[in-house]
Amino acid sequence: MKKNLPAIILAATVILASCASNSVSAASSESKDSGQTMFSENISSGNSQKNLYKGKGIAVAVCQPEISVTAKNEEWISQYFQDSLTTKFSRFSKMTVLDRKNESLIKAEQELSESGYYSDENAAQIGQLTNAQIVVTGSIRKIAGSYEVNFRANDVATNEIRASTDGRYSAPEIQSGKAVNKTAESLLEGLGIEFTDKEKAAFAESDKTENSSIMNLAKGNFAKENDSLIEALAAYSQVGEKVKWQYEAMSNSSQIISGSFNTDGILAKIDSYSTRIEHWNKLFLQLEAYMNENSMFIVYDFSNVNDNINMQKRTADFEIHPGIKCVPNAVAMKVWATVMNEWKTLFEDRNNNVWTKSV
Repeated sequence: MKKNLPAIILAATVILASCASNSVSAASSESKDSGQTMFSENISSGNSQKNLYKGKGIAVAVCQPEISVTAKNEEWISQYFQDSLTTKFSRFSKMTVLDRKNESLIKAEQELSESGYYSDENAAQIGQLTNAQIVVTGSIRKIAGSYEVNFRANDVATNEIRASTDGRYSAPEIQSGKAVNKTAESLLEGLGIEFTDKEKAAFAESDKTENSSIMNLAKGNFAKENDSLIEALAAYSQVGEKVKWQYEAMSNSSQIISGSFNTDGILAKIDSYSTRIEHWNKLFLQLEAYMNENSMFIVYDFSNVNDNINMQKRTADFEIHPGIKCVPNAVAMKVWATVMNEWKTLFEDRNNNVWTKSV
């Protein structure tokens, strides 16, 4: 028995060490994951497993950034950035993203700002009103022909800036989506969101249909707010089909065309007739101006060329008869049809005879 004792002790020591090692490893793993367990997910990448933090359980409010531009018709860029960032945050993270249609965010905006724009000074208040843990605010300023874009993501609980990004972009970089992509990627990475290789590649390229739809919705909303009704219809008509913004574009277009009139009671009906006459006179005047400027593309045509080849002199004479071609503008034609089809329906309804003949 004495001869075997060292071997037994050695074996027991190895077993105890192994158990202790496993216990420490499990405790270490539990400690490491305890802060992010509810915010993580397993994602398969090839044959390996990656535990990527996606922010699950975190609510983030993306506010409309302040904008300072020389031309008023560039103010649509503010909503364009807000909607684009909201889309990127929803697609590339598991965070709960409050967009501009969210009721709590709308209420917060009504209470805090008449302009609709917010700075990082409003972050804590917006967080309290929306229950968002992270609030994204920003500013866009046009300086010397380029756009200075600054965004911050604030932690409401600590008032700490969790992520920030600054950049200067040209107009083509704004409209192509390049500026938005860089801004979104920088903010998400600053918040600790990790990306797969496929997601990183997706940031490098913009979905042209999606980007164009978000941009035209913003342009349409801006034009509608400024009573440029036909410009708004033209922008809404370019929002792509089967995209999440199509319903909003169609709904806003319908509001522009049909209007909203109270017809309860005789006096209300009389007032509605006057309002409708004014509404349609405005539509037709704006439509006339829009069509005069946009209905046709003028294309210079140099296709009519005659040649005279002299083989003896080894020369060739050319006669060019330039002309022009008028190519219809598809967007303008669509706007024209939208307005006129609605008017035809109203005009042919006998119930509208009281007011349609005065337009």
